[in-house]
Amino acid sequence: MFDFGFWELILVMIVGLVVIGPKRLPKVAAQVGGWVGHMRHLVHQFRQSVQQELQAEELKEILHQQQNEIQELRDIVQNHADPDAPLVEAIEKQLEERPDAEPDTPADEPAKERGQG
Repeated sequence: MFDFGFWELILVMIVGLVVIGPKRLPKVAAQVGGWVGHMRHLVHQFRQSVQQELQAEELKEILHQQQNEIQELRDIVQNHADPDAPLVEAIEKQLEERPDAEPDTPADEPAKERGQG
């Protein structure tokens, strides 16, 4: 967060020693340390919550994409599972509607009927 070097810390300590005095400096340093620790903790919690929200959004997006892909695959499978099924059903329906139609005779039966067989 804040990047203090060694010399900056020495300067702050000297100014603090001159302004606050040697008797109160340990108490003030402890309070400042507590505040800094508390601020670091708050920043850490905030970062964690933001990361969790981002991960949740990413997971939701991935889940949504997978659901779309699954639906596309289902559509493909349904459309291509048996492409002749409607044709077979139509032929069966036509055969059921024509009960008077004679079954096909094999090619050698007419020859037997004529007495050539």
